Amino acid sequence: MVYHFPKLRRIAYETAHAVLLEHTMEGSDTYNAVQRVVKRFTVSQATPGATTRSIPRIFWARKDLNLLLPEYESMYLKRRAEDVGTKLKPILESIPERLARACGYVGPDENGSVDELQGCSWEAETVEYILRFP
Repeated sequence: MVYHFPKLRRIAYETAHAVLLEHTMEGSDTYNAVQRVVKRFTVSQATPGATTRSIPRIFWARKDLNLLLPEYESMYLKRRAEDVGTKLKPILESIPERLARACGYVGPDENGSVDELQGCSWEAETVEYILRFP
């Protein structure tokens, strides 16, 4: 088994990478769920004691004076929702690439290079475990 470790490491990496690609693709269930949660916390109407707010603090403090126009508030909320969509997309799409960089992925290789994917290797632990047995 130790002799096949580079191939096993590549299979594990490619599987994890494929799962991340699938779940961070725009339109996937996971992507949509993350977007909904982020929008909910970013755009939600602020209430006393809440940790989020949908309008700038200066307007919130003066809301009792009727300085905030309803048209502005709805425009602000819409813009915030659009901002979430445009800023969240590159973040989620970068996750598989970040895994590749962290692991040291160099590209497709049929045989699996011995030095490749060292950042995501569990070889030392596996060898130690295997060598416990006669």
